[in-house]
Amino acid sequence: MKISFRLKTKLLKPTVVVCAVFLLAMIPLLLIAPYDHPEADDFTYGLRAAKAWAANGSLFSVFAAAWHTV
Repeated sequence: MKISFRLKTKLLKPTVVVCAVFLLAMIPLLLIAPYDHPEADDFTYGLRAAKAWAANGSLFSVFAAAWHTV
């Protein structure tokens, strides 16, 4: 199915705008990223999944452990 040139240009403009807004929204996140570090419960939140991975290396057991954590 061929898309006409007119339809392509109609779709291109909103796509460019959405991509530009996304990139602009990423700037503050990139600026504060160096200050992000784990704290308090972040160390124990993934502990059950990490132990499941170390025990048998199965993704299924990791997902099961993560499910039980949540």
